[in-house]
Amino acid sequence: MRYKGNLSAADELYAASIRVLPLLGDPWNQRGLLLAKRDVLKCLYFHYRALHCRFSFIGATSNIQKIFQEHSETTVLVDSPFVDRFLHVLSKFYFMTRVHQRLVDSLLEECITMEAIVPLLGVLSELGRLLDNEVPIRDSELTRFWLCFEDPCDRPLTAGGLARTLCAIRDGEVINRKEINSGAKEELSRLLDDLVSDSLSCPGTVVARDETRNEVIGVCLASRHHLFDQQLDRLCRYSFTDKGLSIAVEFLKYVFNRVDVAYHLEEAGVSKPVFVVLVGVKPEYQKGGLGKRLLNESLDSARNSSDRCDSAFTVCTSEGVQPLYHQHFRQVISRVKYSDYRGEFRDPPIRPKAANSLLVLLAKL
Repeated sequence: MRYKGNLSAADELYAASIRVLPLLGDPWNQRGLLLAKRDVLKCLYFHYRALHCRFSFIGATSNIQKIFQEHSETTVLVDSPFVDRFLHVLSKFYFMTRVHQRLVDSLLEECITMEAIVPLLGVLSELGRLLDNEVPIRDSELTRFWLCFEDPCDRPLTAGGLARTLCAIRDGEVINRKEINSGAKEELSRLLDDLVSDSLSCPGTVVARDETRNEVIGVCLASRHHLFDQQLDRLCRYSFTDKGLSIAVEFLKYVFNRVDVAYHLEEAGVSKPVFVVLVGVKPEYQKGGLGKRLLNESLDSARNSSDRCDSAFTVCTSEGVQPLYHQHFRQVISRVKYSDYRGEFRDPPIRPKAANSLLVLLAKL
């Protein structure tokens, strides 16, 4: 229909395809192409949806670049139409070039639609990765979800929601043991936010919800393997004031200085691993098999996604979760005893009661 010039019928067919299978990026991209000369903002919206679907259409990237290239070179004034100003400013952000503050200020009082929010978040997300997350978009409630999941209307999950769930899990774990001071909580929340940001677009990230209470009760966070080196670099740059958190981070640096994950993956003959960052379930929902279901769904999703993951690796820090992990992660890449690490201390600073060693595990999918 598109090539016969019947754009309206073609759009209806692509829209029907999206309703049937919204996780595929191709029809989103095609809808964008149909609008290239009629509605550039909506065109950009569809291309970003195509790029951030679970089965993303990578070709949308060149379409996005073409739009931004065109609008970065136009002359725009503060009294120009909103769409012209918005696309010009967004293109400047995209290419990280200077933009007049008056143009940015002129957008602040404008009403903004979802067609504008999605490209904005897409650009900020890319900037956040380039600038080591210095662009804070993790609190964009009710909107960040549109980038990463295929059913936004019925399940409005956000980065902030995931981070709060992790914080609730964290707080539940320290009950009856040791109270964490507010400074440590803030620093730990920063670390969790970074992990959530890495994991949002990965098909291996899954959540469990209590539909009656409309809240997230468990998560399995996973990230794409090409981010792993960036995550290690960021780990080395962390500087925390809380003593306990600082020791934990230094221990992880010690672990990954000893364990060459890339070497072990190559030796195992795998090339497309997914990194399972953590499995967490709220305390009141634990011991019911929820963690197992989350992990199973995460690995199945990673294997069946457009990433076609052929393996998974993870770090197991507690003997309590080893039975869960060992059901899938049959190969122990490395075992690091907590007692072997001393850092700047005379005696080992990490002495967990429930574990002797940290394990780096591998599973073939």
